[in-house]
Amino acid sequence: MVKLCRCPRGFGRSRVILWVGARLGKRTLDALLDVAPEGLQQEIAKAVARMDGVLDVDRVRVRRAGNRHFVDATVSVARTASLEQFMP
Repeated sequence: MVKLCRCPRGFGRSRVILWVGARLGKRTLDALLDVAPEGLQQEIAKAVARMDGVLDVDRVRVRRAGNRHFVDATVSVARTASLEQFMP
């Protein structure tokens, strides 16, 4: 009779190694694909839309770099609005 698993501890260790590797791989892919945390993009779009003078928010992209998030947003403002109005 052949024993398939002679060391249960080794099997448990290999499962832990695979689990940690899969989590690390997911985090790496999320960083490479600029995946933002769920709901953050919508929350930022709502906050930008509430700003004075903003008529519409067309596109919001969020990416993470280290422990910070960077936002790229396309907004519509009135033609008569000046840049000084939005950039203090």
